[in-house]
Amino acid sequence: MVENLEDIHKTTTIISTQVNFSVPKQRWLGIYSMKYPQLEFRILSLLSITEERGNCLLHIKGNKIVSFYKEFSKEHDPKNYQLILQDKGEILMNIIFDRPWVIWSIVEPQVIIMYPIKIQNGKITIELIAPIRKVEEIFRKPIWEKLNIKFNVARKYCAKDPSLNEHQKFILDKAIEFGLYDIPRQETMTDTVKKLEEQYNYKISVSALSENLRRISKKLAECYVNCRDTEEVKLDTITKKYKK
Repeated sequence: MVENLEDIHKTTTIISTQVNFSVPKQRWLGIYSMKYPQLEFRILSLLSITEERGNCLLHIKGNKIVSFYKEFSKEHDPKNYQLILQDKGEILMNIIFDRPWVIWSIVEPQVIIMYPIKIQNGKITIELIAPIRKVEEIFRKPIWEKLNIKFNVARKYCAKDPSLNEHQKFILDKAIEFGLYDIPRQETMTDTVKKLEEQYNYKISVSALSENLRRISKKLAECYVNCRDTEEVKLDTITKKYKK
C-alpha cells in the first residue's frame, strides 16, 4: 500500500508531456481562434465554479485585437466577462463559461497543468505533469477521438528545482553578486563575509561560508546530472489508439 509521497514516486512513473489537439469548432474558443488566426489566446488559469460553470483568465495578443474584442463584446453578456486590461495589441479578461469541455477532463487530482495553455488557429497546446497511468486513463476517453490529438515527446519528469532553503538561496545570490563565482574571483571569502555583515547584518564565518557554498554547488550539480539525460517514455497505448 502506498503510504506517503516518497512511496508514490518510487512506485509510479511521473511524466511531463505536451499535448496538441483541435479545439471543438462549436466552442467559442474554436470559433474565434479560427476566425482570428493571427491572435494567440493564452489561458492563464481555469477554476471550477460548479459542475456546469467555470472561470477562465484569458490573455489575448496579436493583430486585429480590437476587431476581436468588438465582436466578442457584442455576442457575450457583460455579466459573464470582465475586461481587466486593454493595451496596444493585447487584452486580459476574466470569463465565466458554461458547460466546460475537454479541458475540464484534465483538471483533476494527480494532474498538474503547466500554464499558460496556448490556443491559436483552432489548435490547443497543453503541457502536463502526471503519473503515466493517469495520462493514459484520461486520453483513452471517447471525447478525444475526433480532436486530432498528438503527443510530443513524453519524458520522465525531473524537478529542476535543486531545493535550496532560504538561507542557501540568500548565500548563493550574494556570492554571485559579490563575484565569488567570477573567473578570476573578484574578491576573497573574507571580503564577502565582511560585506554580508556590514550590508545585511548577516553573520557567518569564512569556513561556514565555504562549507555552504560547497553544499549549494553539490545540490546544483546533482540536479543538473539527474535532469541532463531524462529518459523518454513511450505512450504506446495512447498513440496507437489515435494513429491513423
